[in-house]
Amino acid sequence: MYLKQLNIRLSKFCKGMGIMRLETRNKSPEGFIVIFLLFVLLLVNTLYRTTFNQLFILGDTSTTITFVLMFVLLIKSWIERPDYTVSLNKIYLTFILLLSTYVVSFIARQELDIIQAFNLMVFFMFILGSIRLRWNKNYLKIGGAILSGATLFFLLHWIFSGLPFTGFKSVFRNENYLGVLLFSMLYFNIFSIKFNSGVIRLYFTFISLSNLLLIISTGSRSVLIGLVVILVSWIIMKSYHHLFYKLFYIIITINLLFIGIYVSIKDTFIGRFLNDLSFSIFNKNLFSGRNEIWNTVIHSILNRPFFGYGVGIRAPDVAETESTTHNMYLQVLLEVGLVGFILFLLFLFSIWYVLNKRLNYFVTKWSACFMLGILVYNNFELTLMLNNYSIAAFQWLIMTIGISFIDDETELSRVSY
Repeated sequence: MYLKQLNIRLSKFCKGMGIMRLETRNKSPEGFIVIFLLFVLLLVNTLYRTTFNQLFILGDTSTTITFVLMFVLLIKSWIERPDYTVSLNKIYLTFILLLSTYVVSFIARQELDIIQAFNLMVFFMFILGSIRLRWNKNYLKIGGAILSGATLFFLLHWIFSGLPFTGFKSVFRNENYLGVLLFSMLYFNIFSIKFNSGVIRLYFTFISLSNLLLIISTGSRSVLIGLVVILVSWIIMKSYHHLFYKLFYIIITINLLFIGIYVSIKDTFIGRFLNDLSFSIFNKNLFSGRNEIWNTVIHSILNRPFFGYGVGIRAPDVAETESTTHNMYLQVLLEVGLVGFILFLLFLFSIWYVLNKRLNYFVTKWSACFMLGILVYNNFELTLMLNNYSIAAFQWLIMTIGISFIDDETELSRVSY
């Protein structure tokens, strides 16, 4: 009875946003409600990073609920055994190897904490669940409708804050967090424009432009670099399709080379020139402290190169710094060493491989391009693994939605998600 009433209310909301209710074989409202709940939880998760300390527990609890919800969907998908257009065996194999490495590393630290262990497992199950979750146009439109409300809130807050064009962080503790959140929401804005028409399309075009404006107002250079990578990747995919598949290798290679170059050129002529250029464009120095952090972290990694220091280790625990590594690749090396790092890259590649097998879908194309942008962004931040669950959930969804997206609703009617 309650489920039926909730479905009616959600249907009215989504109909107003141009979303038609998806009818499944048994006309169950489950999928509709689950997707709605998932996106609401994704937004509530961000309360963990707001300036309101009283909301910290709510955001933390919501994140756990999000992971548990996805775990339930994962179990459901295994029971129903839906068909996929491509083989996921490579993903499953690399996922199991990576998960095993993290579990062994966590246990080896001999600092077992039941809460940390639970969070570790449900996070990895969230990743696997996001890979198996079935997506369609209506589900993406639901996400776009919900997230547009957050964009409007940030836009109004920005206006009432005096229209600042740098350092805007709204209700969060850091402007970089707002920047990457807006970056993640932009992915869903694209589909809200694509899959709607008329006034609704104009509305979401406005939302997308507002999103970009707000990203600029944060002054987050790493997010802007990620957006440039996405745009360039899309152009290459459209104009030089045969080169697109190789972009994964190019991006990973550039990321790793950049770490070494960035650390070593600070006091050189090139380093000073680039620093002055960065200051003139962004009003920020290129060398803002990451070079010292990365340098000391690299030395710590070299002391335990193969298996690292264990899952959950922080840079201040083993290196002469009071900050995080501000680099996903260095953090993975620090925690699980070269062995875990290689498995991590193999897992990412397995996702990339499957996405490239499904580039006939508009949604998959953007998942692939955003994946490259996310990989570059994480050369400067820690948002993909265990350090920032609220953004990690967004980013793993973005990279994996293209794996199981179904454009043909008649085909979708044969599966639940």
